[in-house]
Amino acid sequence: MINLLPKEQKKALKHEYEIRLFSVICLAVAILGIFATILILPSYFFSNSKEVLVEKSLEDFNRDNPEIKVADLDKVYTDINSKLKTLDSSWPNDILIDETFKDLLSTVPKGITVTQFLYNENADGGKLFEIHGQASDREVLQSFKTVLEQDARFKDIVLPISNFVKKTNIDFVLSFALK
Repeated sequence: MINLLPKEQKKALKHEYEIRLFSVICLAVAILGIFATILILPSYFFSNSKEVLVEKSLEDFNRDNPEIKVADLDKVYTDINSKLKTLDSSWPNDILIDETFKDLLSTVPKGITVTQFLYNENADGGKLFEIHGQASDREVLQSFKTVLEQDARFKDIVLPISNFVKKTNIDFVLSFALK
């Protein structure tokens, strides 16, 4: 088919086509933008209401607990850090302590869950340790104490009789010192 239109009309048709395409694209973007805005509004209102609720709860907490101050929290933070530095400096490069605790954790029998290690140093320089945890039953707890007593690195192993009151799911505290 022979194209009989002059060049000016071809340009005008092409320009009209580009304008129509541009307007359709703009309309589609506008519709999608409106649709997206409508979909995000519930999330915005929900998060806004949550923010107001949290701020109100914080104000109530601060009003009910005037003794808690940010400066007090900084003091607690500094105190904890100084205790950690003391603990780190007590055994500089002491591989023996590290290996002792690795061995201790490897000897924990099945049925014992260790939740906490505590360390305390006496005025005379003695290092005391406490193990907090949970035992599945009395026999497992007694076997753990026996294993520690047989190890030559530990002394003064104390497992209070009050730990044996319950038959199962026993929360225990076991203390000992290093030789």
